[in-house]
Amino acid sequence: MDLEDFCFLVSKKAASNAKKENYSLDILTIITVANIVMQVIKFLYKIYGTTESTSSALNKMGPITRFALWRSVRKNLKGKKEREYLLDSLKDSFNKTNKKDIFMLVNEQIGEKND
Repeated sequence: MDLEDFCFLVSKKAASNAKKENYSLDILTIITVANIVMQVIKFLYKIYGTTESTSSALNKMGPITRFALWRSVRKNLKGKKEREYLLDSLKDSFNKTNKKDIFMLVNEQIGEKND
């Protein structure tokens, strides 16, 4: 799974949640999701040091990962409802995505070549 596929998955989940309250997401939101995912991956990589540890942290959604997501979403989005939808969708997407796909996503962003 690459960054584009993951962002599409997150935006699809956020849009379905937002549709219940007649709230819509635009293309800039999808670009923002990509930016948030890249920021969080790079931040967690600086903490954990390896792609395996980083992908494991993203899959388990521990307190550091939740804080990094919350901080990045809060920094990049101004609307409270939009933040709420995207944060929930990001957490859900990372939890439901298998470890191999998250590892590939982290590898794509970090550029390490260890498989």
